[in-house]
Amino acid sequence: MTKRPGIQYWPLGRLGHADEIREHFSEEAALIGTLTILWNNHEIDLSRLFTYLVGGKHSYAYAIWARQPTHKARRDLLELALEHGDLDEPRRVQLAEIIKGTKAIADQRNDLIHAEYVVHSRTDRLHAKVRAPNSAKPPTYHGSSVKDLQRIIDELGRLNGITSQLIVDLYDRDGSMRQSIAAVAATLRGKGSWPSQGNPRSGSPPPSDPQES
Repeated sequence: MTKRPGIQYWPLGRLGHADEIREHFSEEAALIGTLTILWNNHEIDLSRLFTYLVGGKHSYAYAIWARQPTHKARRDLLELALEHGDLDEPRRVQLAEIIKGTKAIADQRNDLIHAEYVVHSRTDRLHAKVRAPNSAKPPTYHGSSVKDLQRIIDELGRLNGITSQLIVDLYDRDGSMRQSIAAVAATLRGKGSWPSQGNPRSGSPPPSDPQES
């Protein structure tokens, strides 16, 4: 990797563009993409929890959620709905844990998604360079090695699991949704369309819909 004398950090991808990123930091770039996808899924799940707590027409509740300008505003709205919503104590504790965990990871995710990525000229280690908005303070440099990124993804994956389970518990009181999902999964496995391990490689066609056969 090219060193630039006298420069402590140099911006990744400014000269070599995508090829430079793929050649030197493909694993880190893949993890940042994974973080983005998981976070988007998590926000969708949070919206489902909010619409459940608000009750009434889901389209109206979702419109309220979608009109919030920031993730923090939406999270505050969910916290308010939890305070006044009708949940039993175990599920109330579970949702409170989800909100707390989301708060803990939100700033880290925000920094990683919106940062300028730079490489230390001596160690060749990737960092996320973050400038606080409307501040004259110098930027901070967050380590963004594979280990750093994987730690955040693991925690977000844990939150995804808890949130998905709570959604199923709330929306599927009689278990019919779970039975339908299990039946579809069994059909796909029988047709060989369900991946035996991991995810299908990029570019492979999605599993066919059993109803189309």
